[in-house]
Parts: sequence; structure tokens; C-alpha cells
Amino acid sequence: VDTVGDASTPTFFYAGGEFGPPGNYSGPFAANGGTGTGGASALSLGGGTLTIPTVSMNANGSGGISGTSAGLAPLRSGDGFGGTASFTVTGGTGTITGLTISADGFGGGGSPAGGSGELGALAGNGFGSNASLTISGGTLQATTLTIDASGTGGDGTDDASGGNATDGGDGTGGTARLVSTAGGNGKLTSNSVSVL
Repeated sequence: VDTVGDASTPTFFYAGGEFGPPGNYSGPFAANGGTGTGGASALSLGGGTLTIPTVSMNANGSGGISGTSAGLAPLRSGDGFGGTASFTVTGGTGTITGLTISADGFGGGGSPAGGSGELGALAGNGFGSNASLTISGGTLQATTLTIDASGTGGDGTDDASGGNATDGGDGTGGTARLVSTAGGNGKLTSNSVSVL
């Protein structure tokens, strides 16, 4: 269940003209990177039986990646903001081998090193948001369970080609929650739980 906002690897088709031949083009680009914002990914189990080997709920956001600049100021890669990923169990029986619920934010970065006289791109920041599993009834068996709302800053650039190096971006975590509601009768069984 993906509601990913990904500006990190934009690809477009150019029909050809004064800017080059026709074909598919992708980043990093000679412009500031776009912002990637995850959406809302939700799954609920209220009755019956659900048996699935793997469930991945991703509301991640990844910032765009900028290239080097030959101007007076460096370009800036985009920020990444996680969205909201939630799994709610109010009844029924769920059996899942691997369950991942993520609302991560990844800053754009890792662009090529600047050459002589060029400025490397500034890295984007990553902001985690809200990822949760809430159980108030029913039974959920997840062999491995990961709930992740991490924020990861983009990589900086190095000066291997004689240009100026740049710092990496900042990473700010969000909120990752595993909730068993008060007064509920839900049951969770798992061999491995990671709440990040």
C-alpha cells in the first residue's frame, strides 16, 4: 500500500528540439530539487481472516537531487517529508509473515562532486512523520514487524574533482507507535518488533 512522494529520480520524455535529441532524461538536474511528500497509507482489519506473506505500507517522501553549479551560489537538493501510514486492527484474524509500516523522510543528496570552479549541491533534509499500528480487538500474528518514522538527511558532496565539498542534510525523526487501546481485547504475536 504505497503513497510515496518521490522527487529523487524524476524521469521525463523529451520529444527533441533546441535542447537536445529526443529520449528519456533523468536527474540530477541543474536546478533546485523538488520536495517529496508522502501521502496517507491506511489498512484496517475489522473481521474475517487475512493471510498475506508480506505487507508493506509506505508513505515515504524523498527530496529531489540537484547537480553541480557553475554560478555564484550552489543548488539545493529537495527535502523529503514522510506522510501517514497506519494499520488498525479492531477484529478478525490476521497472519502476516513480514509487516512494515513506514512514514520516512529522505533528503535529496549524493549528487556528483563539483569539478574545478563548480559548487556541489547542498543536501536536502529528511523529516519522518507518523507510522502506527493500533490494536483494539481481534488477533494479529506478524512474524516480523517494523514501524518506522525515520528522517534521513541527504548525502553531501565531496571535492574529489577539485570543486567545493558540501555538508550532508539534517534528519529529524517523526512518531512511530505501537498501541494497544485501553479496554481492548486485541492480541499481537510477533517474533521480532522494531519501532524506529
